[in-house]
Amino acid sequence: MIKVRILDNFIDELKDKYSKWDKIDQLLDKRDKFEEKKEKDQAELDKALMEKMMGCDQNHSKEIDIYSRPFDEKMEIVKDFKTKGNDYFNENNYQKASYFYAKALLQFYYIIPDNDEQENEVNPIKLSCHLNQAI
Repeated sequence: MIKVRILDNFIDELKDKYSKWDKIDQLLDKRDKFEEKKEKDQAELDKALMEKMMGCDQNHSKEIDIYSRPFDEKMEIVKDFKTKGNDYFNENNYQKASYFYAKALLQFYYIIPDNDEQENEVNPIKLSCHLNQAI
């Protein structure tokens, strides 16, 4: 019986010692999780800051492609959209007509006339698209 009590006391002492280590392990785990969260939050903050400093992170390859085309090609695209708009307008489908006039007008953001001749070609078509869309 004495051996059992001694063994029980020894086990209780071990449990006390191990429970202290378990508490230390739990504290260390909490600290590690806190550090990981802190690093993650800092990385997100750094990313957001870089995006603000560098501008948007959108892919503008389509806009660059349109902008880099020659003037005549851009005007051909505008005329095609305007023609489609006119066709839908003649069919009394004003919503689709307005859509194609808007697409034509968007192309003008990428057209920069180099001379008066090009300017004289751009202005009447642009005005026509605006007026047609206003109807």
